[in-house]
Amino acid sequence: MSKSVELAFDEVSILGEGPCWSKIGFAWVDILGKKIWQEVDGELKSYEMEMMPSSLAYDESGNLVFTLNDGFYRFENGVLKNIKKLEDSQEGLRFNDGKVDDLGRYWAGTMDMKEVNPDGSLYAMDQGVIFKVLDGVTTSNGLCWDENTFYYVDSPTKQIKKYYYDADAMTLVGGDVLFEVKEQDVYPDGMCIDEEGHLWLALWNGYKVLRIHSQTGEVMDEIVLPCKKVTSCCFGGESKDELYITTASYEMTEDDWKNYPDSGKVFKCKPGVKGTHLNLYKN
Repeated sequence: MSKSVELAFDEVSILGEGPCWSKIGFAWVDILGKKIWQEVDGELKSYEMEMMPSSLAYDESGNLVFTLNDGFYRFENGVLKNIKKLEDSQEGLRFNDGKVDDLGRYWAGTMDMKEVNPDGSLYAMDQGVIFKVLDGVTTSNGLCWDENTFYYVDSPTKQIKKYYYDADAMTLVGGDVLFEVKEQDVYPDGMCIDEEGHLWLALWNGYKVLRIHSQTGEVMDEIVLPCKKVTSCCFGGESKDELYITTASYEMTEDDWKNYPDSGKVFKCKPGVKGTHLNLYKN
């Protein structure tokens, strides 16, 4: 049964992504708008970037850490500082989705900006050192962990894949298909995991977030949005019982705006289950 949603933030993003909730407040990125939005003490602030921000996290000091086109960055006292750039960065690639794991390492993947060639990779940054974990990726997207299992989306495959995850070695084994999107022109995007170990998957061009059973791949629940391009989601709120959902207004037609006037905004709902704790990046 679909849950009712409400607007959380009225600001319109071209490509809203990277939602992240902490006790400091909620934050997200507008990739194509080159902007970071951050709520601090109830006040919403925006930061203009020269490159495209694509994912967000917090470090142990409460600083925002994030990916731009070519590497990992942070704000320290309002000053932009580079943590580490990719040494093997290629023209035509940029970072996309990312998250911090239970051991405080920031995982993020790159994508072909034309979304055609499998030239991207998945990386993990551990205390300022970047390791390549997986290659042959076209559009690195949703990722999350549950103990020794890693769930991952490369959007053009239309699949969630499930890997055995060796946390100490930072290696992935397997890659069995857990779930596949069957609808034409609908693609899996960002995702998160709840306290019961099941996945919440945003559907680009699909109007929905799906709850996916982490063992069987069965669709357990859905949240229908009043917009077409649903991009990502994360749990938040003091009790971690709210699901925040980002959307996009990218390539909207005049008819699209008439039918889906809230596209590009951030929504929230109470899905009836809580999320896991927020992982902080270890400096």
